[in-house]
Amino acid sequence: MTKHLLYIPLLLLAFTYTSCKKVSEDIQRDAIITDSVDFEIPILSEIDSAYTLSDVKLPLNPGAAISAQLPDFNESNIKSIKLTKMSLGLFLFKGAKDKDSIDVINNFGNFQSIRFTIPGTPAVGSSTASPLLIASAIINSTSVSGALSMTPDTELELKPYVGANAANSTVTIRTRKVTNKAVKVRVRASFTVTVSK
Repeated sequence: MTKHLLYIPLLLLAFTYTSCKKVSEDIQRDAIITDSVDFEIPILSEIDSAYTLSDVKLPLNPGAAISAQLPDFNESNIKSIKLTKMSLGLFLFKGAKDKDSIDVINNFGNFQSIRFTIPGTPAVGSSTASPLLIASAIINSTSVSGALSMTPDTELELKPYVGANAANSTVTIRTRKVTNKAVKVRVRASFTVTVSK
């Protein structure tokens, strides 16, 4: 009988541990948020040159999206934000016979590469910081293209760079051919936002 009584505290301890673990799991959620932002690439007049565009906003407004997907959470509950997918698309124009078209002279086939970076945080004792790469694409094809998939850094923590502390990203484009007019681009990005209470 006393032998069985010794098992009771062990069973209670195991039950308490699994219950606490379950509660912890119940108050953490992931939300997949998709957002977009538009920017313009100006006329690029030199071949094999790198052009830098500053002040392109990160496409994420987490507060409203979190409240819509997870009504019990808000922006103050965000623990982590990671980029999971990014793509670029050119705005189409009305071409021959009123069909939506991609400009054959000004498109992603004109570029060698595109990189999105954000300002990093300086290391302790330093006044400068290296930019953080958030997504990039190397464009090997010279074919006319109006869509481009970027390779994101899915491990980079973006929480300090969005919302109230939103950082502008810098877009660096390396040209393959010159362009003769500005091109409007839409960035579509998906983020995994982890929230917990």
